Amino acid sequence: MAVKAVWIGVVISGAMAGLEAQETAAPTAPAVYARFETAAELQVFPTDISPRYGEELSEGAVVQVRGTHGAFREVVLPLGVLGYVHKKFTTDIEAGLVSSKVKRLAFRYRPQAGEAPVALVDSGTQFRVAGDAGDWWIVRHAAGSAWVPSKSIVTFDEPNDTLVAAYASLGKQHRKVCDDTMQEIDSARAAATLAAQQNEQLESLRARFRDEMRKPVGEQSFTAIQADTAALIATTAEEDGFHKLATRFQDRVKMQVTIVEATMVANEPAKPADVDVVPTQPEVDPMSTFDAIGWLRHSRTASGRARVVLMKGEQVLFRLDCSTGRYDLSMFEGLEVGVRGPRARPTSESIRVLDVERIEVIRAASKRR
Repeated sequence: MAVKAVWIGVVISGAMAGLEAQETAAPTAPAVYARFETAAELQVFPTDISPRYGEELSEGAVVQVRGTHGAFREVVLPLGVLGYVHKKFTTDIEAGLVSSKVKRLAFRYRPQAGEAPVALVDSGTQFRVAGDAGDWWIVRHAAGSAWVPSKSIVTFDEPNDTLVAAYASLGKQHRKVCDDTMQEIDSARAAATLAAQQNEQLESLRARFRDEMRKPVGEQSFTAIQADTAALIATTAEEDGFHKLATRFQDRVKMQVTIVEATMVANEPAKPADVDVVPTQPEVDPMSTFDAIGWLRHSRTASGRARVVLMKGEQVLFRLDCSTGRYDLSMFEGLEVGVRGPRARPTSESIRVLDVERIEVIRAASKRR
């Protein structure tokens, strides 16, 4: 408690000293310029233990000076001193500026709400934004000033063109930081708006896909969804996380298109016979017409060579081939099918090979049995 009391006393006495020094400065006097002989941090109060604003001016920097207190001089910067205001109590940023929207807004030298502020400003006071610190804006307070040790600067009672130009140059440097910050904020806002729009478009595509999936397989059509998905992906960069989400959805649509096409091919009606009278055939079990029934999978040999196999449970029944080229066996991946065709066991194969002459889909669900 003793330490806290001493600190409060220092802050109050420093504030009063600063106020007295400001009152001694003649507001109508011509500007007095000073050049930093050594680099120095800007202080909140004219005391040896004053807190710092977190801004240091380098050797050769030119500022204006007004008040004096002991071994310290009050300095004025072109755009004002650098500090913090809470976003909760300021208006939305516009053209690089924010304004106080409360009667007494605290201007602070660091983003710490539990401390006494450097100044309390009136409603409507404007600040130029120089950075974003989460819940706080880093701003320049045009009416604010700072203190530096008198020994760190040399003053000039008569301004010259060189001093005026150097002072203006410092203002340009500070203004560039503010302009760059505004560009970053605008870019971030534009990116957030674009991300929201893209997410909304992707969710709309997913809804359309779900609606299409509710239809019978033969009535499903994904042409428009595929085109709109490709157009959406074209607006993204490959390194974006959203690009990966959209591409994953695109792959899901392609898989369903493959299932639809495979089902349509398998269920394609047989061509009518050339003769008008077809002899009556005895009824047979449809399953008995196949040479083998199982799940079509892609696998690899021990040497790493890709192959298409027919499996039942975990057992490989045949390696499948289609020498006629009538069927693209990859279209039936993950489906339960019935196949017909000659069988052989080549000397180079450890399992039998079935040359597919006909294939039919039995189940369209892609899960193991």
